[in-house]
Amino acid sequence: MTAGAAPSSVGSRSSLLQDKVYCKVHNSMLFGHLIRMDESADARRILTTVPQSDWRRPVGRPHSSWMATLKNDLSPHNLTYEGAIEMALDMPLWGLLAASGATR
Repeated sequence: MTAGAAPSSVGSRSSLLQDKVYCKVHNSMLFGHLIRMDESADARRILTTVPQSDWRRPVGRPHSSWMATLKNDLSPHNLTYEGAIEMALDMPLWGLLAASGATR
């Protein structure tokens, strides 16, 4: 605990960090699941579909997409999107990476 920090603020920071780590793990596991789906499945096709050039997010929606967040989560570990696809196709390997925190 840092000097002058209230115990409640330290607990809330810890909770936020745990939530952030959980989201990264969940996103990486979901990515692996989507990649291993049949290529004709709608959920899989959404990973490769490019929106129309005139498409804009509705007002009030987040500026970053799930894919942008995923790529940001991969970059500190020197994993590209294409490299992550190759690794995710190997389900046991991807499961180990997600569980061990290598994709966090």
